[in-house]
Amino acid sequence: MKNSMALVLVLALSTAMVYSQEINKGNVSTTTTQAPTTTTTSTTTKPPTPTTTNTPTSTTTKPPTPTTTKSPASTTKPSSPSTTPKPKDETPIYAVHEHESNVTCLLLQANISVTFNYTINKTTTNVHSYIPRNASYDGQCGRKTEAIDIEFPCGNLTCSLELHFTNSSTVFNLTAANLTYIGEGFSHAASHAYTSKMYSNLGTYYNCSKGFNLTLEKGVMVKMTDVKVQAFMDDKSGKPSFGSTGMSCDSNGGGDSGTKTDAIVPIAVGAALAAMVVIVLIGYCIGRRRTMAGYQAMNS
Repeated sequence: MKNSMALVLVLALSTAMVYSQEINKGNVSTTTTQAPTTTTTSTTTKPPTPTTTNTPTSTTTKPPTPTTTKSPASTTKPSSPSTTPKPKDETPIYAVHEHESNVTCLLLQANISVTFNYTINKTTTNVHSYIPRNASYDGQCGRKTEAIDIEFPCGNLTCSLELHFTNSSTVFNLTAANLTYIGEGFSHAASHAYTSKMYSNLGTYYNCSKGFNLTLEKGVMVKMTDVKVQAFMDDKSGKPSFGSTGMSCDSNGGGDSGTKTDAIVPIAVGAALAAMVVIVLIGYCIGRRRTMAGYQAMNS
């Protein structure tokens, strides 16, 4: 056993020496198989970079800055109109009742507008306003005088229109109109008296569809169209209505332009005609006397 192991060792040594010599001579190629190199590449998958689409910048075109041309300083600044539109509904109707008995004494139907101007701090404002259907109103009943007071907005002001009627035993007529306009820090009033306006027999109504103007003081104009009015009524029905008969402005001359329809002009014309007649008669008498005197001179 020991001899065998020694023999194996000798053979192994001999083989190793021979193999070493061959290597030195270059006859034996040595193949070195290297263990495969494992390259571990750490691949980090980055999330895709979001593509940002730039929204086109909105271009805002600014309107051109208005050029304000200042007018030369004047005593009164240009007027600024203030208009209230005409009501589109039916013609407003106003019924004045006695406060205690609720009897209707005055009935007015009309489209009414007011026109005037006023000046504050050297600025003049022109106002043209219609009285709306929902305007608040009040009135006064009486045996001799009756009135209605209508309050309404007129531009930036508050206006109050008063109409006064008088009982003249057999007829009624408008005898006065007054407009008050009130603003912040001021109040103005314009009025006018009439001797014969909007008149009709008692128990009947006054009618004027074409309308007319009431000219008050300070250039104030009150325009009324589609007018019906009956004063000094005694309607206890609770549903007041106009009488069965009426007088038209075409027949009584109540539809003029708004000046007083009194007797001044007819009286003046009549007086002028009478004076002319008197002058003609005097001239005729004087001429006749001269003629008679001439005849007498010839006869003598």
